[in-house]
Amino acid sequence: MNEFKEYHPVAGFVYFALVITFSMFFMHPVCLALSFLGAFLYSLILGRAKTILYALPVAVFAAVLNPLFNHSGATVLFYLGNGNPFTAESVYYGLAAAAMLCAVICWFSCFGAVMTGDKTIYLFGRIIPSMSLVISMILRLIPEFKRKMREIGNARKGLFKKYRLKDAVLVFGALVSASLEGAVETADSMSCRGYGLKHRSAYSNYIFTKRDAAVCIACAVTGTYTVIGAAEGALGWRYFPSVSGAEITPYGISVFAAYFVMCLMPVIIEVTEVCRWKAIKSKI
Repeated sequence: MNEFKEYHPVAGFVYFALVITFSMFFMHPVCLALSFLGAFLYSLILGRAKTILYALPVAVFAAVLNPLFNHSGATVLFYLGNGNPFTAESVYYGLAAAAMLCAVICWFSCFGAVMTGDKTIYLFGRIIPSMSLVISMILRLIPEFKRKMREIGNARKGLFKKYRLKDAVLVFGALVSASLEGAVETADSMSCRGYGLKHRSAYSNYIFTKRDAAVCIACAVTGTYTVIGAAEGALGWRYFPSVSGAEITPYGISVFAAYFVMCLMPVIIEVTEVCRWKAIKSKI
């Protein structure tokens, strides 16, 4: 189930550009929680819930490392062996940074599932053709590596029954050789198809429809409202020298609501589509 993937590349790129940027810059705990919730729910829908397993070690590392090296803050909990203070504010900031990392990693995982290589080339192929090709190849590289490594590993297990560290080294060597061979084949294919020639045309079947315009308008409205709210201090929050934030007001709640709607937009689209199809099936 990935209805949002069927939308126009412009709509998908606008959405992910906004939500990833906001996730990195809005460090209010409520914003972090809403962003992580939206990213995690969409990852579940896309079948990429395992992303959180890769994000958690990074997040825990950031949460633990920050208080050990960042000694700012007014609330000293105790002193480390080297005499530096261990402050509560540095712990809070480490947890916030961990939540931000988890949310951004989940959003990028969703981005990779929705914005495929052909969409990237469609968006940037005429503006920055070389860069768009590199980005599309990077997005394809990791899934292809995982698939190829699984194939080689399964073949080796079938031959020798056991899988040892020595086998892992041999599998990695075979994977590198296969990747180099694939790179040569890709280069030859691109050359035969006229890559790099001037005035070369490209086929595209993407059509910007009303639903794509609706997503772009929704992103513009919720994004603008959130930015205005942040500029007026509704999302204000600081961790140093002491933890404090903007007072919760009806206007601030409305800003959080707009941001939450933005974070849940793909989830709302997916759920709406499922309900629509169930309604159609019930009438048959």
